[in-house]
Amino acid sequence: MSEGYFYITRYWIAPGGEARVLGWLDGGHTAEVAAQPGFLAARRIRLHDVDALGWQAFTTIYRTEAKAAVAAYLKSAARERFAREQMAFAESLRAERSWGAGEYRTQRGSHGILDAPHVHIVRFWVAPEGEAEVLGWLDGKHAAELVARADHLWAQRIRLEEIDALGWRAFYAIYGLESEAALDAYLKDPVRERFAREQAPFAAAMRVARSRGDVEWRTNR
Repeated sequence: MSEGYFYITRYWIAPGGEARVLGWLDGGHTAEVAAQPGFLAARRIRLHDVDALGWQAFTTIYRTEAKAAVAAYLKSAARERFAREQMAFAESLRAERSWGAGEYRTQRGSHGILDAPHVHIVRFWVAPEGEAEVLGWLDGKHAAELVARADHLWAQRIRLEEIDALGWRAFYAIYGLESEAALDAYLKDPVRERFAREQAPFAAAMRVARSRGDVEWRTNR
């Protein structure tokens, strides 16, 4: 099941700068972006990651109707104004952006898209020759097995419009969970050993980076 198009910002905030930056984001900026034509919802997530400089990591995920909505936003006067506003935080905010299509989604119950208190984010890159096999395992088996568990609510896979220097395609797999404790319990479950064995054949064609976090701010249109 495909599900819309996504615009994702990943950013890091310096110690001492969090109140000002989040005040701007939560106090109006994120809602303004989410109110752009074709944008539907936004979730700001505090990741459980701190970089080597001690900067706290965050991500904001916007759901949109289609690629055209993101393309129009990136060329808009609003985007230019937001860039000027962000310059006030140049010493305490570092950001990068991605976007892509939701290609696969599965869920348990009636949970809305991106609705979960806690998320597990798997960013991964796949070699061209390995894509069919990797996605076949993820979409055809692994994601459904996870969502069938009591600790997972839904899974959303996104094909990012990014290719690295090796020609590998970037993806996001986002998993919604009921709580931080639910993810902790899953990470300690012996079933992960089986998942690791299943993933092992893709080692030469798949590179993975994982993060997790708590949804701190949200809006829907």
